[in-house]
Amino acid sequence: MDLITDLPPTARGHDAVVTFVDRLSKLVHFAPTTKTVDAPELARIFIKTWHKHHGTPKVIISDRDPRFQGHFWQAYFDRLGTHLRFSTAFHPQTDGQSERANRTLEEVLRHFVNPRQDDWDEHLALAEFAINDSINPSTGYTPFYLAYGQEMQHPIDYVGRVNVPAADVQASDIEEAIKHAKLKLQEAHARQAQYANQRRKEVTYSVGDKAYLSTTNLHLPSSMSRKLTARYLGPFRVEKVINPVAYKLKLPATMRIHPVFHVSLLKPYKTYDEFTNRQEPTPIQPAVAEDNQWYVEALLDKSMRKHRGKRVAHYLVRWKGFGPEDDSWIPHTAIEQSLIDDYEASHHGGRDTRRRAWRRS
Repeated sequence: MDLITDLPPTARGHDAVVTFVDRLSKLVHFAPTTKTVDAPELARIFIKTWHKHHGTPKVIISDRDPRFQGHFWQAYFDRLGTHLRFSTAFHPQTDGQSERANRTLEEVLRHFVNPRQDDWDEHLALAEFAINDSINPSTGYTPFYLAYGQEMQHPIDYVGRVNVPAADVQASDIEEAIKHAKLKLQEAHARQAQYANQRRKEVTYSVGDKAYLSTTNLHLPSSMSRKLTARYLGPFRVEKVINPVAYKLKLPATMRIHPVFHVSLLKPYKTYDEFTNRQEPTPIQPAVAEDNQWYVEALLDKSMRKHRGKRVAHYLVRWKGFGPEDDSWIPHTAIEQSLIDDYEASHHGGRDTRRRAWRRS
């Protein structure tokens, strides 16, 4: 599941697309939306676009968009029994099928939009059909066939014309549009395969191996120039093999980032006898902490609730960067004491609590 954002605004007010891809059949569904869509609305789009056709999935893979990592989204799918997985740090290829579907959709729409590019949402339905009716290079079958056990019928499958010219013309236009879209899909698949083959590197790591980590996507302190910063840090030891293209590194505590990285961001560590005294680059602490830390915008309310069999004080937390739908009750033992002191003081004319950090356990 993914979002394509910052598309040209359409006459209907859309500027983004929600994409869904089935991992097995490669079947896709698309839904127009806006880039400001919140998590509750995304949940409604999921029900209307995917769930009504296929039911509840066991797993959803997405990137680390705050809407997908918010409390509402995680609680919603916990309730549905769906496990959420997220792409590795700085590399969307973990959610590769959605990324490829996004590129394919953009390739198809590019050939159908008007000069103002404000009608792309009118072509989503035919683009979806064309993609699902085309042979996928990864499987050798059409998504329709793998999902439903048969190929779909086309207007050309029915011989003859009708007595209503407008209906006949519109049906012919649909068939021509599908043919054109499928032709462009074949061309796009050929280009993507050629590009991938040119860039593919067969590098694998085992637990205990050492590797350098690229600094390309690290958030550097503002005082540091990226042009003068080492291109790679480390070496760091491989702690776990997630899959052949994703690895978990053992990073120092100062590097507060998600420790799983795509293989393209790693470089094998090699030793040379003639450079035994070589100094390795010192790890850089990113300017922005990620994943293991949330920021409290405010404590909104207080309530006595059960926690591990006992009634203890909970505070309703508003997280910085998230909306009201992600407000959540957190036990006082998981909140920094100074935040609680500020909250209690604010009820007697004291200060309000703003922008403090809370570390996720």
